[in-house]
Amino acid sequence: MAETLARHGGGRQGFGLWAVERAEDGALPGMAGRNPVPPDIITGEGLEIGWRLARHAWGHGCATEAGRAAVAQSVWSFTSVGNERSQAVMRRLGLSFVRYFGHPNIPDGQSTRPHVLYQLDLAVPEPRSEHQ
Repeated sequence: MAETLARHGGGRQGFGLWAVERAEDGALPGMAGRNPVPPDIITGEGLEIGWRLARHAWGHGCATEAGRAAVAQSVWSFTSVGNERSQAVMRRLGLSFVRYFGHPNIPDGQSTRPHVLYQLDLAVPEPRSEHQ
């Protein structure tokens, strides 16, 4: 189920609701996904994760798995190789180094063309407990 939600998660806007499909029999016990938080609930903008499941699906880990899939996305950040301070911020935020690359919008030969790419992978599975 999580792979399907993560693969199709969000369309162009990065939010929406998707059918939750039970892998063992193809049943559709509900829906899960991301939607913008309505105005006046929080300060600023944000995405809510949510789920709605049929009662027979409660207590089997479906909501937890669907919730994980709804946040299963990566956050990326990049900067020039020489910008050590920004790289330090990325590491403090929990991002990990991925690779070096030449920025496609900076001409060859410019000192700022070499860049580093960092990622925060929110799709890393959490340990499962018996009652999720």
